[in-house]
Amino acid sequence: MASPNFPYFTVIPELGDEAFFEEEEEMMPSNPTPTEPENAPVDNASVHNEEAGDRSRGKRPRTSPAWQHFTEEPRPNPKTGEMENRAVCKYCKKHFSNKKGGGTGHLDRHWKACLPLHQGGSVDSRQQTLSLTSHGLQNFTYDAQRAREALAKFLASAELPLSFADDASFEEFIQIAFCPQFKRVSRNTTRSDCMKVFYAMRQSLVDNFRTFNATVSCTSDLWEGCNKTGYLCVTAHYVDDDWVLQKRIIGFRLCPYPHNATAIFNTIMEIFGFYGIEDKVLTITFDNASANTAAINLFKRSLKPAFGGEIFHQRCACHIINLVVQAGIEHISINLTNIREALSFISSSGARLQEFKQYCRNSQMRARKFPTDVRHRWNSTYLMLKAALPYSQLITTYVNSKNDQILIFDSDWQIAEYFFKFLEVFYNATELLSGVYYPTAHLALHQLFNISETFSYYRDTELFKNIVNLMENKFKNYWSGCPMLYALATILDPRCGVDGTESLMTATAENLNIDMQLSITDAKKMLEKVFSLYEVKYSTGQKEQGTSSSTTSSGPKGSSWSFLKKKEKTAGSSSTQASTELVKYFEANFVIDDDKLDILQWWKSKTDRFPTLSIIARDILTTPVSTVASEQAFSASNRILDEKRSRMHPDILEGLMCVKDWEDARRRKQQYTDDSMQEYFSNLEITESSGST
Repeated sequence: MASPNFPYFTVIPELGDEAFFEEEEEMMPSNPTPTEPENAPVDNASVHNEEAGDRSRGKRPRTSPAWQHFTEEPRPNPKTGEMENRAVCKYCKKHFSNKKGGGTGHLDRHWKACLPLHQGGSVDSRQQTLSLTSHGLQNFTYDAQRAREALAKFLASAELPLSFADDASFEEFIQIAFCPQFKRVSRNTTRSDCMKVFYAMRQSLVDNFRTFNATVSCTSDLWEGCNKTGYLCVTAHYVDDDWVLQKRIIGFRLCPYPHNATAIFNTIMEIFGFYGIEDKVLTITFDNASANTAAINLFKRSLKPAFGGEIFHQRCACHIINLVVQAGIEHISINLTNIREALSFISSSGARLQEFKQYCRNSQMRARKFPTDVRHRWNSTYLMLKAALPYSQLITTYVNSKNDQILIFDSDWQIAEYFFKFLEVFYNATELLSGVYYPTAHLALHQLFNISETFSYYRDTELFKNIVNLMENKFKNYWSGCPMLYALATILDPRCGVDGTESLMTATAENLNIDMQLSITDAKKMLEKVFSLYEVKYSTGQKEQGTSSSTTSSGPKGSSWSFLKKKEKTAGSSSTQASTELVKYFEANFVIDDDKLDILQWWKSKTDRFPTLSIIARDILTTPVSTVASEQAFSASNRILDEKRSRMHPDILEGLMCVKDWEDARRRKQQYTDDSMQEYFSNLEITESSGST
């Protein structure tokens, strides 16, 4: 029997598989002979006739009860391939050795395990059953190869070890509850199956990109595993033919040491070359590592990106926000340390938990525990304060009453409360800009405005002004001017347009007391230049028709939207003689009162009216402003490449990571959320059995 493979897979020989396949062939069923029903019941008369025939030929009669469940038929030897008489099970049609003097112990063991699975009528491995699908009841035929393919996808998606299916308990569970024909699969075979699935799915993605007629925006980040080896994750973001934003990990590669600009450039270009997207890459979003910044010049010389390369390199907005917030956290570290120690004091003893529970009951508050934050994740500090602040008085009273000296002061809570309110705008911005299934480029300028408003509000607060000044200076180091991408994307948001974008840029500069390096005129000129290039490339001969709405837009609720709503729109004008299509958009006032506008679908509905501009909008809005998509993969890779599997080959790790991401993409479950951490900090009631934590 040849190595099992899926109909569209190529068999990949793998070290250690030969011995397994030899063992597996010994157990695999052969095709039943057409002259005998596959599921023939035990017929004592036929057994007696066979024995009578044996006597007439001078053979010794078979006396073992095992032969009531087996027949002797010619079958190929799984090791030599030569035909020989072998014992064939009447129920499952597996065949076994029938050598003279070999005994029947192995046959007894098999039929005693096989018969209970087929009692009440044996099940043909090819027998059709009914399956309820989205299309109603349909015929279903068990296919061992399809089962193994689905098993490989399941193990990758669930981040389970490759040996998971090679377990007797799992095999018994599947056989009893779902499918009697299922047989457990060894770790080596599962590994091969996972790689076959990976190769097939990857080729499908390559074929998709080959016929793809749009741009691709990428994010990338470096990760070091528990084996002290560096891996580089590359994620592609693109809009499909239905104008739906898609995200796929296209590489999780070993990055050679040292991790300098050349190593990063070569690794990413190898991935681009494999998928054939070198001429489709519009932007790359990195964090602020110096090696990433140095690699950008290499990419620009090699790829010659669109827009003159002005929007090619994007810095991760969430990473910048993290740096700004960490500067503030460091400044009040003494106050936060006092709060952490107070919370740890309560949670470190079961007796103290029960005492604190009684304190809460006496104050008619819900008794709960308070986990401390993770130092390198500032959002956990925000959630820790959110959970603890309503209990500040209780915590202070209880902790200080149990110690000879005061551990926590009212001033600690006062500063923490100010800081918590101050962090809210950063937390909301991080959550919003970490989106996967909606564009974020047109939302970034709004978040810069909201943060600048917060700085302006708290700047003169006596208790807090030192922290604000420290964080504001850090913020200005990275965003002293509005990035070109943010301006272009905001202009292409019909709720803002040119006037709304200019208002946000001007107000942000005033709040931060800076001169905005990028003007609205610069952004309009860039858009007009790009429009001319796109018009030549995608010329359809169509001109914008109809008239634009003259009603002022009513924007959605929110700080930046409330600000824009107060501003009156004026008719815009083009600084150059651009086409009528672009001028009409500049001058239009769209009536849109929707804070959850699907901007891609809006532009899709306007392809007839703005045929060229809609393509520009699609490409620009594809760009993510954070690398959270790549960083999120590292959480999964930490679970896959743990200490027990630290010797996993890099190719297998890449295969598992990609299959998991692609299966999640099929289910639309790649979205980054902070729900698990929020649940961790919110649902921790103290029970009677609560002990040390």
